[in-house]
Amino acid sequence: MSTNATVILKLRKEDKGKEVKFDPNKLPKGIKDELWSQAEKDVDKTQPITIKGKYLSIYCHWDGYPDFLQKVLEEHYTTYEEVLNLMAGGDCSAITSDCVIRYAKRNCEHWSNIEAAQDNTIKGIYKQIYSYIFKEGEGWKLL
Repeated sequence: MSTNATVILKLRKEDKGKEVKFDPNKLPKGIKDELWSQAEKDVDKTQPITIKGKYLSIYCHWDGYPDFLQKVLEEHYTTYEEVLNLMAGGDCSAITSDCVIRYAKRNCEHWSNIEAAQDNTIKGIYKQIYSYIFKEGEGWKLL
């Protein structure tokens, strides 16, 4: 059984209008962008996103409970830039201490929203039982 979670970033005001593209080379040290199979190597369906709202969020399908996902986020995604890059990768199957398994990486995925969601309020993106928000200068908080 999966434990779903929402991962949220409060954006900087000055980032409004900025275009962001996921870069696997900017993942925290020791974390790789996980490929599902060799046949899908180098397939990446993510598109640049233009920041429009105050918040970005992604859906994480597996292991979203605090003892796992919150711990991984707190230990490995400690800067605004790292979290913003994670968000640019879109929805994921899992975020672990050594890899990010993204839906957008697979040719066979047909998810309606692999791109990060944007809104001007938390209510617009706060969807799962476990939701974690990163605010620059404050770190991670379970909502």
